[in-house]
Amino acid sequence: PPQPTTTTTTTTAARIQPPYYHRDFHGTTNRTATVTTTTDANLTLQKQGGAPPDSSKPNTNHKKSDNNNKKNLFLDNLGTLFLLVIGGIVAWLIRSYYGSTRRNELRGVLERLATLDPLEVDELRRVNPTLTVAVLRRLLATAWTEFPTGRATYAAWTAAMRSSLVREHRIPTIEFGHLLDRIALKILQDERAQQEEASSGPPPAVQDLELPLSLWMTVLSLALYAPTPDRIQVLYEILQAEAAHSVGDSSFRADDDTTRTTTMTFQNSNGTEDAANKDAVTDNNNINNTATTTVVTMDQVQRLVAYLQSTNQLTIEAQLIPTKDQRYPIQAYHCARPDELVEWGNDQNHDKSNDDDNNNNNKKKSTGMIQPTTPVDVDALAAILRSQAVCAWGECYNKKFVLS
Repeated sequence: PPQPTTTTTTTTAARIQPPYYHRDFHGTTNRTATVTTTTDANLTLQKQGGAPPDSSKPNTNHKKSDNNNKKNLFLDNLGTLFLLVIGGIVAWLIRSYYGSTRRNELRGVLERLATLDPLEVDELRRVNPTLTVAVLRRLLATAWTEFPTGRATYAAWTAAMRSSLVREHRIPTIEFGHLLDRIALKILQDERAQQEEASSGPPPAVQDLELPLSLWMTVLSLALYAPTPDRIQVLYEILQAEAAHSVGDSSFRADDDTTRTTTMTFQNSNGTEDAANKDAVTDNNNINNTATTTVVTMDQVQRLVAYLQSTNQLTIEAQLIPTKDQRYPIQAYHCARPDELVEWGNDQNHDKSNDDDNNNNNKKKSTGMIQPTTPVDVDALAAILRSQAVCAWGECYNKKFVLS
């Protein structure tokens, strides 16, 4: 019987060549494999019900990839950025802590070096109600009469003041006068130490040192029983007396026949005038009108601030200022010099509306620094002493009234 025939169909799969051009041994380019492979792939997709890719559409895969890379730049470094922010905050806290520590240490040193406690100053004023503005003005005139050179030893000045108090005002003595002696002794010791450093020879004894009368009168103003406006007015008259005698004007003296009224205008914190708090100070035992025309300069104001600083009439907090050359890594602080305090106080109270007048009067240099010969009136002196930079008698914390 015939044998059954078996037909074997052998399907040879086309070998897929890599999609790049290659050359045969004859050196010609062979593109057949690539074209055949692409055609076979398209036919396979058609048999499976698909459609070949449209070559007319642009390929945007590389653009999507670039966008993904840009969007992931922040997310991929999120942990690093978080650590940098946390590290910056921690570094700022550490720097602030050590800066505050330095400031507190300097405040402690100045408090230990202070000659008088603020409570002692308050007690000194409270127990001397007879030492008024009129009495102090008379003592000022007596001092310049007794010491026309403007300088005196502390012992000689004290004797002259005590004699005037007993003879003219029937005041036997200054109560708690040992507090003033303590201040004067500290000033004399510091002055002697400065002269010893400056000169090669031995300095004079403490009791033989002659210092300006304006300094001794500032020491006496510690016991003045008067409000702040009158205190500022008296200090301004002390500077006027010094300026009058420095130019050879000997007419600065007490005159019982002269009456001068000094009007202090108080303002609220918003700058409006408070008529209910106007204070007029009238004194029959005042200086004559010649003194009112005497010009007080900024150089004298700086010396006055130095006197107030040496007599503990400035708050310690105002004397702590940052050192400009030592900001990093830790901020350093130092006790401000009088010229630094006056410069800061004048900048804080500078009225921009009067810039033209100030330029016409040469009140400031082109560099912004204050000239020593700049004239200062009583209102400008009050603004400087009440500023946050100087803060005499703690008046910078008194926000109720501001002296115009």
